[in-house]
Amino acid sequence: MDTSVSRKSLFSWMKFGGKHLPKRLLRPFALPAYHRLDETKLLLVAEGDKRNWVNMLRGFSYVFAGGGVIGWAATQFREPVALYVAVVATVVSIILKYLENKLQPTRFIIFDRDEGTVSFPVPLLSGGGRVTAPWSEYVGRLVLGAPVAGESRHLLMLIHKPSRFGPYIENSIFGIDRPLGLWSFLVQYMDK
Repeated sequence: MDTSVSRKSLFSWMKFGGKHLPKRLLRPFALPAYHRLDETKLLLVAEGDKRNWVNMLRGFSYVFAGGGVIGWAATQFREPVALYVAVVATVVSIILKYLENKLQPTRFIIFDRDEGTVSFPVPLLSGGGRVTAPWSEYVGRLVLGAPVAGESRHLLMLIHKPSRFGPYIENSIFGIDRPLGLWSFLVQYMDK
């Protein structure tokens, strides 16, 4: 179900920082982690997909497993409760990994070359639904994110100008080349 593109975002007052990206080639291409890519459509898995949530829960179970092993070692291997926590957390992480492998993604950012449109899911807090609009109504933004372990993140965002909604396309801590290469690929892909 398509939502009207004239609808304003809950966060429409927010100003996006970063650098506006022109619709031209900026770097050699970098292919996105796509779900499907052919001459008519490109499907990227959107943030908030159920696989991403399962992956996050699996990360928490790894933390509990590591904490259990460290706690067991800190008690000089005499406290079995910490070992039980580590074993249960490891079993839970294995089950979650199996579940993650079985789940198929359901939320996609769709770049349709034939129609010349881009469609992406809107977060539930902003009203839900999808925004579908022509490629010409989108702009790219390169935003410098908060540092993680001493490295700054470079975020590539796709912003729909009228509604001010937009998904993250890339989140890289390895420098600016990958997000700009991805933007170059998207520009070349959509501007036949």
